[in-house]
Amino acid sequence: MISSGAAPDFKMTFTGPTGAVGSFSVFHGIATSYGVATLGNTLSHTTGGKEVLRFWGGIHNGANAGNLTLQWAQNTADASNTTVFAGSYIKYQKET
Repeated sequence: MISSGAAPDFKMTFTGPTGAVGSFSVFHGIATSYGVATLGNTLSHTTGGKEVLRFWGGIHNGANAGNLTLQWAQNTADASNTTVFAGSYIKYQKET
């Protein structure tokens, strides 16, 4: 769950090892998507106060090992805070 003042909002991206391909989406509610981005590209979201965001995606590694990394920040820097609340989590599942 996140919360943001009027201006800062929220942006995020995932990066993977060299040669990896993938994409992700950010959802609010069950089916409202805020776009699709590929690894290394940013999606931003305008918050309306406290919200639960879900992100969904997939990655396919090439020959290189490495980390899948989530990067997030305020979309617009200002004096307001963007808060990711305690209890928030990321679930990763390896396809077999």
